[in-house]
Amino acid sequence: MLLELYIEEHGKVLPRAQAEAATALRDELNNYCNATPKNLDPEQVLADPRWEAVRSKARSFVAPSSPTRQGDGLPGQMSLKSGFR
Repeated sequence: MLLELYIEEHGKVLPRAQAEAATALRDELNNYCNATPKNLDPEQVLADPRWEAVRSKARSFVAPSSPTRQGDGLPGQMSLKSGFR
């Protein structure tokens, strides 16, 4: 899974809270995948309260935990201003 690779590659340089949020997101995604059929209906996913738990973990991961310089983002994140980091 791409998120797992991201955590392995960048987890040590993320702020602690963000690294923990990344791990929580990975775990929530794994729980969701294990609890749902292999082939999902997008409409059912969006209506599923368990999907909201995944979205909440994703928001926690990408939300800045503290003010950063303009243009800062997640390691490996694409920025229109700065190109690939």
